Amino acid sequence: MRVTRITPHTTATAEFSGAPAKEPGKPFIVYVHGGAFPVGGPVDPIVLALAAGTGLPAVSVQYDLIPEQRYPVALDQVTAVWRALTSRWSGSAVLVAQSAGGNLALALLSRIVSGLPGDAGLVHPAGVVLFSPWSDLMPPGSRESSRMVNEGLDALIRWNGMLDRAASLYAGAESTSTPAVSPINGRFQGLRAPVLLTPASLDLFAPDCERLAEVLRRDGVTVTLDSTPGLWHVYQTEPELPETAASLDLATRFITDALGRPQQR
Repeated sequence: MRVTRITPHTTATAEFSGAPAKEPGKPFIVYVHGGAFPVGGPVDPIVLALAAGTGLPAVSVQYDLIPEQRYPVALDQVTAVWRALTSRWSGSAVLVAQSAGGNLALALLSRIVSGLPGDAGLVHPAGVVLFSPWSDLMPPGSRESSRMVNEGLDALIRWNGMLDRAASLYAGAESTSTPAVSPINGRFQGLRAPVLLTPASLDLFAPDCERLAEVLRRDGVTVTLDSTPGLWHVYQTEPELPETAASLDLATRFITDALGRPQQR
């Protein structure tokens, strides 16, 4: 594994993982890690498993964390890495992310389809895999109460005293209702890539993933929603679980199928 700086204009770096080297014209994975914005790093079991399972090189983005940096720093860094990689390398790219990284990936997708001058030229991914993305940073009281149905049941995360603080820190002076902060409020018309969402039934974000699937389908995006019963947020980081192997196998097949579709850059 090696670390390389992608662009001098941000502090974002990228970890290259997996046995295959990047070859001209060969597809690759761009991965955005989770960690609720204050923790996490570019090397985790999900990206390593997908690189091994697909046989593709994977680039895992390291972005600045809270509280030192707040919105839009991490999003700008992820966007800069995506732009740099897809412009310098030939070959289709698949965008994969988990949890808070899924928030950044969704916000990047909104930029890709926005048509705004600053976002011009951003390349569409061939496919998108989101492991329980944190798509809604708004306080649960501002949405239907079903958002909190798994509060206290999820073995990994909770809203009160944990994600509420992280959401406020990440948003900073920006409202958490802003689509770039809570991408579930965004628009995705024109997104060409199919999307795989993989929450679990006890996942705090399970209701949000269901709503996100509705939003994406409303905007004409092809969505596969696969929820694993009886497990918690991003259980796929725990390799000893048999369900982890099944979920990662599904993601591997999804990536392979997405890369087999006719691509439009």
